[in-house]
Amino acid sequence: MASRGNATAAVPLLYWSNVSVWASVAGLCLLEKGYSQGDIEMVHIDIPSGNNFHPSFLSINPSGTVPTLIVHDTESSTYTPGTLGFKALTDTKSIVLYLASRRRSMPSLVPLPHLMARCDNLIDFIHTPALDPNFLSLSACTRVELSARAAFSEAYLRSRQAALDHFSDTSIPDRRLWFSMKADANRALLDVFLQHNSEHLTDEAARKRDEFFKASEKAWEVVGEALKRFEEDIEGPWVLGGSPSGTERGCVLAEMDGAAFLQADLPGPPHPQELGNFGPTLDQRDSSLSAFAHLGVKIIRNW
Repeated sequence: MASRGNATAAVPLLYWSNVSVWASVAGLCLLEKGYSQGDIEMVHIDIPSGNNFHPSFLSINPSGTVPTLIVHDTESSTYTPGTLGFKALTDTKSIVLYLASRRRSMPSLVPLPHLMARCDNLIDFIHTPALDPNFLSLSACTRVELSARAAFSEAYLRSRQAALDHFSDTSIPDRRLWFSMKADANRALLDVFLQHNSEHLTDEAARKRDEFFKASEKAWEVVGEALKRFEEDIEGPWVLGGSPSGTERGCVLAEMDGAAFLQADLPGPPHPQELGNFGPTLDQRDSSLSAFAHLGVKIIRNW
């Protein structure tokens, strides 16, 4: 895993991944606020290879998630003037607010005071576990969908399983239960995909596959319910009004981009009108195209 290039500098350090929807939100903020290469140091975490489970990264962010931003901490109770202390920001909302608040350039990206609570509620809703884009990217509701996603999913889950098993064996005792839970969940998904073409499953394997199909169906039902809520909350052409002035714009873009990409080939009713207007507006911005290009997603194409 890559390490910090200059541990003595007070330049923020952003850990990101090109397969992470939420890391792309931080990237969108950097572009919108005009950060240059010298303003922030970036370290890519290879999520498919399981580098987010490396002990050195877990020592920074015990959850092993990206984005993670390391910033100079002058607010800590143990901070001594003239020395360098650091803290980690490990959720997208905190990272975007930190980056946005340190640049006075437009757009603001920081919600107006009277919109702050509404913005926070919307972002928190998008980040609920039920809307996890990681599971959605692997989900399959039928055998046809399972086979269609098998090649990508098997490769991803095999690599992830190898990393979990390796780091679990070398981890400190206090972390082994965490690794064990992650490894068991990953192995269960991998087993389903490894047997996607099997005509003669054991009763146990058939039960697990059916449970996976039901979990996938439920996940997409929740996405449908979320789309209805977004339709009610969004005020075009942006999210909470007529200008790109809130962090909620980036977070909604990420969630909608991921859902649009995943749903592009799935049958379903027409998408809500406000979301239909919202996507093309975003897709006209160079920052949106650049920040999400590596995900292979353009909202205007799918919505």
